[in-house]
Amino acid sequence: MLNGFMDSFAPVLNANVCVICRKDVSDNDNGVSVVTRGLETLTDYSEKYTDTELHHYLLSKPDIVRVHHDCRRNYTSKRRYEQQQAANNLRDTEPSSSKMLRSSSQAFNWKTHCFFCGETCNLDKNARRVETLEIRDSTLYQCKARADAWAIEVQGRLTNCCDLVAEEALYHKNCHRNFYRSYVYSVPGRPTDNVKHEVFERVCLWLEMNDSDLLTLQDVAAKSQSLHADYGEVCDVYSEKWLKVKLRERYVEHIQLNELRGRRNVICWRDMASYIINQ
Repeated sequence: MLNGFMDSFAPVLNANVCVICRKDVSDNDNGVSVVTRGLETLTDYSEKYTDTELHHYLLSKPDIVRVHHDCRRNYTSKRRYEQQQAANNLRDTEPSSSKMLRSSSQAFNWKTHCFFCGETCNLDKNARRVETLEIRDSTLYQCKARADAWAIEVQGRLTNCCDLVAEEALYHKNCHRNFYRSYVYSVPGRPTDNVKHEVFERVCLWLEMNDSDLLTLQDVAAKSQSLHADYGEVCDVYSEKWLKVKLRERYVEHIQLNELRGRRNVICWRDMASYIINQ
């Protein structure tokens, strides 16, 4: 199985590379550590991802195993693994005709092609490099919302990559904008602002990944503003008042906004395990 943590041209695993992304590392690199605890977890996930090379390497019990902190966090994230499995299952249920899309008929390079349209993408004012992990999850969410031929094409690419940041993936700003705006809503009433909704979805993913941190509604609003900068255009994001409404609509009884340690509107979670299972 292809996955975003494995490169067919990767160097032989040794003490001088991150065993997950296979990039060279040294003791002086920031964000790199030697794994002393958690080797068993790393071994289990290498088996889950069918990363045979890494699995056999870890079973050989090497003296030194180095990893990037971010690579290790993403690789051993149970939630991220389950999301990828769900995406793979959805792809497997698609009609066989989807295999004949353009993404499977030509060589695709994350560093030189837009992952939305599949065409050559030069890093200039009309293109962007992926800088956040959340964009993959939010785009897969949008694929389900669109449920058209373009969505299947984009989904086919994303399910073969777990870390767009590590791949240095590129996309056209216009393609990104059109992908989130060019489908018809079937729900009656006032249409949802797509960009505003997309920022909210990414904020929710960020919240769920940081459910052990003490965060306030003000922190969430600040995160919305920082994510909004990814879109390179002028638009609003939900205010704190609307964020409170939207969060309660989404999580219902699983979220409470309390006052703790003198801080107002602190987000507290309840029984999130059942929420994740239901989702």
